[in-house]
Amino acid sequence: MMPDACAEHGEPRPAGFSAAPSAAEYAEQALVLAMLAREHAQDDAPVLTALAQHGFDAALGVLTQTVGAGVRDAYLRRRARWRAAQAAALRVAASVEVGA
Repeated sequence: MMPDACAEHGEPRPAGFSAAPSAAEYAEQALVLAMLAREHAQDDAPVLTALAQHGFDAALGVLTQTVGAGVRDAYLRRRARWRAAQAAALRVAASVEVGA
């Protein structure tokens, strides 16, 4: 079971963050958090450990301590770029498949 730090503290989840992430959402969170940590020249291991042990907000807290304020917005921007890249890759794959 993946912990949900907000639920543990009775805090509402911000828009765009589900209360109980699915396995795919959790994997996406881990991937994007790791990319964000590396973009800021930070080790991603503490961030991923916090995600696994205490949830998404704890992982953002680790990044906030090392990177500074604005991590949540940076996460949302990075996730949007990653999703756009994934969608573009799917479009390319579909066009190659159709052309075959």
